[in-house]
Amino acid sequence: MRAVERFDGVAVRACVVAVVFLTAQPPNRLTAQDTSAIDRGVRIGIIYRPGVRPGLVMLPRSGMGLDTVRVMIARDLDYSDRFEVITLPGGDSIRLATSSSAPTRGTGTTRSGSRTPATGGAQAGGLNYPLYQALGADFALDITAAGDTTVATLHDIAAASIRRAVRVKLPRPGDADFRQAVHRLADLTLLAALGTPGIAATRCSSVG
Repeated sequence: MRAVERFDGVAVRACVVAVVFLTAQPPNRLTAQDTSAIDRGVRIGIIYRPGVRPGLVMLPRSGMGLDTVRVMIARDLDYSDRFEVITLPGGDSIRLATSSSAPTRGTGTTRSGSRTPATGGAQAGGLNYPLYQALGADFALDITAAGDTTVATLHDIAAASIRRAVRVKLPRPGDADFRQAVHRLADLTLLAALGTPGIAATRCSSVG
């Protein structure tokens, strides 16, 4: 009986020592599986600062072979999350030339392949600025054609004038570079409006 009791006492003490040892020093195998370690690789993130976004309206035009261009640019500016894009209802009675012309301020043009505005004498035309201001628009974008050149005219509604006219020669719609050229035009329009470049023409590559 004494031998059995002595054996039981030794066994209990051995178990206590083992528990204390495991608690004080966890196995390296468990430490290696810690998923809370920070990966030092490449990280991509977005810092979103909510605020009031300026309103933008695409002027209601069609034809000139630019319907696809207008749709793409409107989508790029909407996806940029920099504007509140105002959609006019179909068949709306709003027309471009419904008031007298307004003075022009800060006009200029940007040539194809360049981000540097060139001086120019753009005229505001007959845009009804008070009407679009009542709709909540800060900017109005008009996409037109002048010969073989596409002109993106950005109107500053509050100033009742043309902010900038961006002129580019786009490839044919069937060309491989057509869509990328239209995305670049959208980026130039965003730059003219807010002073910061857009990301519509950005290309991402994955290296694995």
